[in-house]
Amino acid sequence: MSDSDTDSAPRVLARSDWYAITLHPRAEPSRGVMVTFDNISFGIQEKGFGTDFALKLGFDNIYVSQKKESQYQGLSVADFHAAVAPVTAGRNVFAYGASLGAYAALYYGGCIDARIVASAPKNSAHPSIGSDRFAGLAFRHVEISETPLSSKPPIILIDPHSREDMIFLERCVCPAYPQAQVVEYPYAGHAVLETIQANGQLGKLTRGIFVRGRVPEIQLRTEGCHIYHCERGRHLRQLGELAEAEAQMLRSLEIRLNRTALENLLLLFIAQERHRDVIALCMAQLARCPAPRREWLVSDYMKGLIARSGFDWNVFASRLP
Repeated sequence: MSDSDTDSAPRVLARSDWYAITLHPRAEPSRGVMVTFDNISFGIQEKGFGTDFALKLGFDNIYVSQKKESQYQGLSVADFHAAVAPVTAGRNVFAYGASLGAYAALYYGGCIDARIVASAPKNSAHPSIGSDRFAGLAFRHVEISETPLSSKPPIILIDPHSREDMIFLERCVCPAYPQAQVVEYPYAGHAVLETIQANGQLGKLTRGIFVRGRVPEIQLRTEGCHIYHCERGRHLRQLGELAEAEAQMLRSLEIRLNRTALENLLLLFIAQERHRDVIALCMAQLARCPAPRREWLVSDYMKGLIARSGFDWNVFASRLP
């Protein structure tokens, strides 16, 4: 029997210009309800992070999406509760998300007394982070500690070397949930779930949490893993150990071309005014990058910084086959 044979039609529980909340029911019996939350930039849609996963695992899914880069500021706890409580009342409920979605799981999950699973929770518009990217967005939310709190300690998955994530944990999450189960994955980076998936361990982790009710011990690769070398290099750069940071990020790029290592290495070169190294690195990495991915490889902000070294990323990219 296929998944489509066991699932029922989706139903929109609430929708506005700011958000959409959609129920994806699974034919009974189900394990309960998994409420999953959109990431930062996907925009309003009816399915996304966690929808297929929840259904496959035997849960009904309530998917919560938000207007792109609105940081959930248009969804109140009261409106969220009114939409989902009739579905979740008296049932086994999880709230699950990553990054901004993890923040949302913590912010809204308490009002339905969910078991919250939050991977690297962070809201970059929150004053504790103060990202320039969201300087023009009015932050309307109260602190997590001022929302209705779940009776169940949340599970927080985090890289202890990820500076902003740790700031958000200490300032915004721990005051609300001092008994949270914090599970550390050193050098997994902000995208903890992606790193665990790259190590072939995500199924073991998620089944352990959502089916067996415990966080299983998993081992992540170190030497030879591009994510490990990149994140270790970024941490060393923050500590001022620049030579070793450079070596680690070069090792990451050698293993796999990746945006995070490239941008951090370029920032290191730019800070040292090593303009020739900036240009040489840009040319080398552009040359090995397939044409459809060149636009993705660095952000517009990074392109502006690179231009100060005398290198126009877009012009050079346009000359490559």
